[in-house]
Amino acid sequence: MEEDVSDTEGSDSREIHLPMPVEPEVDPSVYVDVESILFTGFLTLTAEFQSVRFVFKTLNHHELKMLKLTAPDQMEEFWGSFFAYSVFLVDGQNVLPERDKWFGQFSEAFKAMGSETKVEVIRRLSELNRRSNIAVPLTEAYSLEKQSRYRWLQLKGLDLTSTQVTGIDGTNRLGLNWGQQLWRAINHAEDRAEKIESDWELTKFLGSCFAGKGMKKVYDKDVQRRRKEIEDRIARKDAILREHVLGESPAMFSNGSSGMMVHARTEKELMRQLENDLRGEKDWHDQVVADHEARLKAAYQERLDAMETNQKAFDQKFEGRRVITKEEAQNFSAVEVPAMEEKHQEVIQKWYNRDDR
Repeated sequence: MEEDVSDTEGSDSREIHLPMPVEPEVDPSVYVDVESILFTGFLTLTAEFQSVRFVFKTLNHHELKMLKLTAPDQMEEFWGSFFAYSVFLVDGQNVLPERDKWFGQFSEAFKAMGSETKVEVIRRLSELNRRSNIAVPLTEAYSLEKQSRYRWLQLKGLDLTSTQVTGIDGTNRLGLNWGQQLWRAINHAEDRAEKIESDWELTKFLGSCFAGKGMKKVYDKDVQRRRKEIEDRIARKDAILREHVLGESPAMFSNGSSGMMVHARTEKELMRQLENDLRGEKDWHDQVVADHEARLKAAYQERLDAMETNQKAFDQKFEGRRVITKEEAQNFSAVEVPAMEEKHQEVIQKWYNRDDR
């Protein structure tokens, strides 16, 4: 890493200015499934059975909840309902808008299949949902990418399940999946952080007008803070990608926990996650949002402490005198100053008429 060394004005000391860390680019293909989960709502798989062309989709946690409630014990019923919930297109016809109407027929069609066909269907659908379960945790890493913020600016304020976003009729009946909820939560938090940062920059500008030397320390701390934030983002994104793309163990963070999202890899793990959700226990989605909020809150508190320190230094320097606003100064300058008293005029005239000048 190159160092930019420059002399400090009016001093023999030398300051070392380190460039900000640059976030490495990630191959966009890593996020193909993530973007499908976010902006379509599911992943798809095409298959053909008995000359009928099917397009299947992944299930979100709302559908898994209904699946557990409708077919909790009998495996034949469970997989029949699982098949019915997975159907998206049949010979090019979208069944989502009226899925309830076709649900029973799809479930019975699965039961009528041969054993080998059932095993193949279950294997393919399980693999598709495994990809979905990996894509959902990757949403956090995707949220740290620039293209994610650009998409947020395009879609902010829109329902991610609406037809105008997905281009598919009936997606509004599916509800927001875990990935969509997480992406929205992180971006709303980032919006608040950007607003706080903007207000903080204005505060520093105003403070530099009255205590330039004192604000230099604040600016230096801000540079260090931003560098650490970027380094933390890089480290966190790297750990997520290593865990869910490369299959490596997650790196431990300074707070003593991995902070990683653990996705369900088997049917039992899916059911366990669902049971925790039904009991109101915190899942990985809640934990990730809470960790993100905690980091933003810590940064905000640091700025508040700096503002309080600057205010105390200002009060001490100016002995509590109030600084007038720009509007007050303009009004004050517009006031006509009355003519000086006659005595003052005489003193001034005498001064200008002195013989020793």
